[in-house]
This record gives sequence, C-alpha cells and structure tokens, in this order.
Amino acid sequence: MSGGKGGRRRPWIWALAITLALTVALPAVGLACYRYGAWPRLALARAREASPHQAARLYALIARRYPVLEPYAALWTAERALPGAEAVRTLHDLAQYLPDGPVASGAHVALARYYARIESPETVNEYQAALTVDDRADIRLELARYLEEQASPSGAYGQYLRLLGDGRDDALPGARRTAPGPVALAQELLNRGYLHDVLDVLYGADECQASCLRAEAYRGLGQDDDAEAMDATCAACTPPQVEGDAAPSSAPSSETPLDLWNQSWELEDAADYAALVPLYLRLAALDSVYADDAAYRALMLARRLDDGSSAERAERLLAARQPNWLAYRATGELPLCLRADRPAEAVEVLAAPVMARVEALEALGLAEVAHQELRLAALNSETPEVLQRMAQELLARGYTTEAWSLARAYLQREPCAPRAMWELAYPRPYADDVLREAEAYRVEPALLWAMMLEESAYQPEIVSRAGARGLMQIMPATQGECCADGRVPCAPGASFAPAPNIHMGAWALREYLSHYGEEMGPAVMAYNAGPGNVDEWLQDPNIHDRDDLLRMAWFGETREYLERVMLGRLVYQALYGDAVAAPAP
Repeated sequence: MSGGKGGRRRPWIWALAITLALTVALPAVGLACYRYGAWPRLALARAREASPHQAARLYALIARRYPVLEPYAALWTAERALPGAEAVRTLHDLAQYLPDGPVASGAHVALARYYARIESPETVNEYQAALTVDDRADIRLELARYLEEQASPSGAYGQYLRLLGDGRDDALPGARRTAPGPVALAQELLNRGYLHDVLDVLYGADECQASCLRAEAYRGLGQDDDAEAMDATCAACTPPQVEGDAAPSSAPSSETPLDLWNQSWELEDAADYAALVPLYLRLAALDSVYADDAAYRALMLARRLDDGSSAERAERLLAARQPNWLAYRATGELPLCLRADRPAEAVEVLAAPVMARVEALEALGLAEVAHQELRLAALNSETPEVLQRMAQELLARGYTTEAWSLARAYLQREPCAPRAMWELAYPRPYADDVLREAEAYRVEPALLWAMMLEESAYQPEIVSRAGARGLMQIMPATQGECCADGRVPCAPGASFAPAPNIHMGAWALREYLSHYGEEMGPAVMAYNAGPGNVDEWLQDPNIHDRDDLLRMAWFGETREYLERVMLGRLVYQALYGDAVAAPAP
C-alpha cells in the first residue's frame, strides 16, 4: 500500500497537455512532409488507386506543388480517363508538348494501347511515333508483339531485327526467344556478322536449318568443337544433293555481306589480289561488321598493285568511319578534334528546365521517369556541353555505362567536341590499381584502360557467356593459375574485385607481349582469342606482314576487338599524354 503527500492524480491535465502538443506538432509534421516531398508522394500513390475523378484532383494538387510537372499531371490524368474522347484529345495535344521528351513518348504509347483495344489502324502509327521520340527496347518489343497478334509476321520480324541486329545494348531477352521465324531472323543476323545474336535467336529452335546456322556462328566465333557437332546434326537432317538437282528455293537471290566475305577467303587462298580489290570495295560500301576490314584490305592491296583509283576510293570509305584505328594505320593520323567549352553559365541556363523536371520527378520517387528525362535530353541535345551535363548527372545516379555510351555515341556523330566530352567517353576509373599494375608488369596504362573499356565497359560485376568475369574478363583458369602462385585470392568470388581482376589482366597481357616480342597487335588478339589461335594464324602462308594478319585472323570477333582496343589506346594517348604512357623499363 502506498501513500504520501502527492495528492490525487488529475488525468484531465495529461489529456489536455497531449492535445495541445498534438495541436502544435501535427501541423508542423504536415508542413515538413509537404516541404520535403512526403505528401506529394502519398498523393501520387493514392491517385494510382483512386477513381479517375479523384485521381485528377490529386494530380492537380501535385502539379500545384511542382508546376514544372503540369504536363505529367495532364498525361497521368488522361491515361486514367481513357477511353473518354476528352482524354484522347488531351493525349494528342500532349504528344506535341516537349516533343522530344518523356511526356510525348508516354502520350503516344497511351494512344497506341488505346487504339489497340478498339482495333484502330492508328495503333502502329502511334507506336512508331513513340519510338521516334524514344527508341526504347520495351516499346519496340510491345510493337513487335502487337504485330504478331495482328498476323503480321513480316512487320514483327522487322522490329525484332531492329532490336537484335543493330547490336542494341538494351535489347530484351524476350525478343531473342519470341521472334517469329527464328531461322529467317538468324540467317539475316548471320549475313551481317552478328554471331552471338544468331545463337541467342536460335535458343530452343530444333529445325534442321537452325543446326546449320549454329555451325556457321560457332565457326565464326572460333568454337570449332561446337561447330563440328552442329555440322554433324546439320548433315544428318539435310537431304543429300543429287547431281543435276536444282538449287534449293531458300538460296539467296542476291549476294549478302556474308556471301562476299566468304568469297574473299577463296580469293585470298588463291592470292587473286586483282579480283579481291573490287570485291572488298563492294563489301566496304555495305552495312555490316565486315565494312571496316574490307575497306582497309582493299586499300592495302590496291597500294601493292599500284591501283591509285581503287586506293583513293578505299581511303574515302575509311575516312567516312573516322575515328577508326584502321584509318589511322592507313594514314598515320587520328583526327581527334577538340574545341573550346561553352561558358558554364550558358550551359546552366540551357540545362535548367530539364534539371527542374528531374528534381521534381525524383522528389515524387519517379526515378525511372527522371532517368528518361536525362537520357532524352542528352540524346536530343545539339549542344555537347548540355549532353555532357546530362551524362554527368546520369553518372552521379549510377547509370555509369549509359553515361559513357551517350558520350561515345555523340562523338561518333560529331567528332569535334570539348575535351571534357572526350574525357567522359574515355575515363580513367580505378586509376590507382591500373597505374600500379601497369608499372609492375611494364604495360601501357592506356592499353589497360582501352581493354577494360572493351571487355566490360568498366562494370566490375559483369560475366560473359563463356564465364569470363569482371573488369578485364578473367577466366576461372587464369585466376587458378594466379592464385596458385599467391598473386591473387583463390576464393571464387574474389576475381570480381577490381584490384585482383586488374592484376590478373595486366599479368596475362604481359605474358602475351613477351611471347610476341612486345608486338601489341598479336598480344591483344591473344588476349581475346588465345595464343594458340594467334600462333596458328601466323603460320598461314598468305601472311607476309601484319596487315595480312589482320585479314587472316579467322575470328571476326577478334578482328573487331583488336580494332576497338587499339583505337581506344590511341584516344587515351591523345587525351592524357604521358600520364597513360608505358612505364620506363
């Protein structure tokens, strides 16, 4: 039993105190939520579940909080109000607003989906309009599947080919497995030299012709054992050709790049250089992965034959592809065009509208839409400094590979750009690790960065189809060899860490450089294809110099790899000078 002098408790006093506290605190909390974005986020979440009328009111409130998002609010409202006639008119109007931005793209996609529901012929037009604004893989895939549903396989085929045959980094796996006519699609990809995509398209296909195409793709990739296995399957299901039989109806009606490339091998074996020059010139003028090699080979052979007119034409074809390592080998010049930067104040004025929308979208938690704003602003910018600013913003948000890709894509279109743009496209990540290993193994830092760019686009967690890992794409066997000597950790996941991965890459490159007498070309080819293959190529009787080696390397992937790596090395040297040069012996 307790007692004392405390007197009786007064519960009403506590209730009053709590009420007064809440009266003061709740408005303050509400104000803070409003100011820092919590309330608009809640309103957006509520709008997605509310009736169209209630959603419109909530979107209007959000627009008042963020006036720069008024077009987005109108877009969201109209999407919820479909199929109403007013909503359709609003979407058509929005498609004209900021025609290069996500609002217009979203309006076109919303209209396409609406027209698809009512079976309107305008469906395809709206999808195409959306792709004109933003050529996203998911939109193109949606169009392809719509065309399939409409029994238009040829139209769907074209969309899948765009996704896969253009070498798109954002091509969706679903496109590879659901494309109509996988054999026909794979044949077209093979004709253009996209060998990995051939295998992806034919995943799960059991047609006889699929085995034949797989064999060609494996052979082009240097996977001879797989090619022989597919050859056996192809032969087993292909009827034998009887003398006098007509050619199969599937034979191509015109020569493809692959046809011309295969013809060139026959002429090279026969050393018929006079016939090779015009064939290579024809091939160099076509859109394929063989064009650069063909133009360079035509130039080298034309010079040997003292054919001035053919040499001049080949030089023009190469020059049209600058900056290009083969063009550099032909001319000794790398046209790295640097120009002065625009004043920073002017750039901020140009970037301000985009950044206002980006910040408002991020405050609402719409990070992906903000990402689209940045990406489209970069793609559509005619000012390199604005593109650079958008790319740097993407870089800060973790879209590392995309930022570098945007910069490099700009340089392909407009090779004269500010130095900062070039440095964004050719950065120097993991500098401490690269410089340390370059010095330890006496290799050029420029070459290591160029190889890292080609191998992984500086993504440390990437894994190739063959199981190669990390920045320098290290195979498990290489890690095993290095860890046996105590140079790197032996744990399976350790190869992904930047420091040991770069160490192993530099060590392997040093081994190849030593093997080939410090010749960079064969060493780089060996890094991609293995020294055994390069040694075999060097034994070809038609190889008289290193220009011949470039042609006689059987793997197209290795030739392309060498060209891109050596170009990257030249660009790094031009940008950074002695800072990326070979260390002193």
